Amino acid sequence: MNYVQGEIKGDEILEEIFLGICLNGLKRRDVIEEFNLSEKDFDNGMRRLQTILSRTAKKFDLKTQSL
Repeated sequence: MNYVQGEIKGDEILEEIFLGICLNGLKRRDVIEEFNLSEKDFDNGMRRLQTILSRTAKKFDLKTQSL
């Protein structure tokens, strides 16, 4: 978890998505409303976050799960 947080540090959209979905269990629409994101920003950020999670899983030899 700390590694992922380090990877997304500084990217406000990724931090908001990570905080909303991974730490608070919010759904897509809730994250969009809570953080005033556009659907496009959320979707692009989610793709970037999934790439980071996938790379992290490979680095630490973990199994990946879909969000």
